[in-house]
Amino acid sequence: MVFLFLMACNVAPEKTQPDAVVSTSLPMSTLTAQPTQTETPIPLVTYTPWATKEVLAQFGIFGGDGGWIFGAFIGWNVPKWVLYTDGQLIVQKEDNNGVWFEETSLTTSQMCSFLTQIEDSGFFSLEIDNSIESKYPTDNPIYKFDDTAPSSIGAPSYVLQVNGSKHRQIHVYSEYVQYLIPEARQIFDLFNNYSPPSKLTNYQAQYMVLRIEEGVQVPDYLTPAPMIQEWSADLPPLELLQKENIVIEESPFFSPSSFTNILITGDEIKPFFEAFGNRLTYKFFQNGNQMYGIIARPFLPNENLNKFSEFPSDEEIELSFSCSN
Repeated sequence: MVFLFLMACNVAPEKTQPDAVVSTSLPMSTLTAQPTQTETPIPLVTYTPWATKEVLAQFGIFGGDGGWIFGAFIGWNVPKWVLYTDGQLIVQKEDNNGVWFEETSLTTSQMCSFLTQIEDSGFFSLEIDNSIESKYPTDNPIYKFDDTAPSSIGAPSYVLQVNGSKHRQIHVYSEYVQYLIPEARQIFDLFNNYSPPSKLTNYQAQYMVLRIEEGVQVPDYLTPAPMIQEWSADLPPLELLQKENIVIEESPFFSPSSFTNILITGDEIKPFFEAFGNRLTYKFFQNGNQMYGIIARPFLPNENLNKFSEFPSDEEIELSFSCSN
């Protein structure tokens, strides 16, 4: 795959969520395609991360040793599906061209029905031990092994999560799904096979980040050879975009590096995402004599610039709806 040549494996350090206001550039309204006449620096302005939605339940594969630091931009550590307390449901889709998101909305009765299924499956009563899962997954009582089971540590885990007055996570080590005891496998299948009761449509994000690397070289060993596109004249010039670099303290995904991270908002998102085939994928763009490697990554409603592609944690929250009869 295209991204294999980009970076050596790195363990992403645990991310913090500072409350401080972060610095960024001018609002997106300045990002209109126009010639630049001077090299006058664009001054930084104060920026406060936007409000995020509360997660009711989610399922996905997270963590593991190593990986590429830009993995979160192409769909790693992103839920397979995530249900919010207002009924919005976002589902991750994938094909040979990359990852994208689709969405629908669940009614209160549909959410309550799903929560009842989770409760009845034994999700809150299953004996588990997440505390040792990452180092010694064989010690977790949710598994039963035979003599042929391989020994494995460091792989990612599936996370099954519910928030609310009752909240919990169950971690299922990705290499040991086939060794789940029947009670645990029933719960895993409920989350893994969940299908929304209503039609999905393309997710309309309100925020997106462009991760831009300038001066990349296209390797000649990739098969098939990656497609190189011209940067569209209908989009703001890359030279102008790169002046809008987002600077955020203590974030491994946005820390200063050879990459430039650009925030795109509102109606500006659609033409950018279309340039990437509506996929979270690494693409090569030619702009003049310079080659760029760029990824377009929409934010999910539970993410912002200080809370991006994190390992999920369950929490007690007060729901805005009731499932009582």
